[in-house]
Amino acid sequence: MIELKNFVDLNAEERKMVLTWRNHDSIRTHMYTDEPIGEKEHETFINSLSGRNNKQYFVVYKNHAPIGVIDLTEITSESASLGLYANPFSDRKGIGRIILRALIRYAFETFHLSTLHLECFEENEKAQALYKKFDFKEIKRMIRYERPIICMELNREHSAS
Repeated sequence: MIELKNFVDLNAEERKMVLTWRNHDSIRTHMYTDEPIGEKEHETFINSLSGRNNKQYFVVYKNHAPIGVIDLTEITSESASLGLYANPFSDRKGIGRIILRALIRYAFETFHLSTLHLECFEENEKAQALYKKFDFKEIKRMIRYERPIICMELNREHSAS
């Protein structure tokens, strides 16, 4: 069973867990901001999410075990940008597929969005392969923070999830 727990509803232990994941080397290298995040900055960020409709972050649980984080940002009535990362301490296979499927369902079924956007570092071939399995299409390439980026999108009517 898949459950999503909003960051604003996380207890202190869960918040610390997310911070530990986010600061893990394997996660940071795929973020625009790859510097470690402090506890105060992390708490300020989570508190800033309360009551916001344009940005939501969730811990994904499968059978009550935390397996990853998903987010929707720049949410409008039609579209949103997405992000995700798996629990870096898990050796479980297929987590990326599980959390991406949960994110797509949430975006299309709960928010009734028609389009999802994402940006992926060009060198992150593993993430690109995952997105392509879910029918995300490359729409452009650009440079951001001096790194090559691939922009992709998924339209609800083309969603395979």
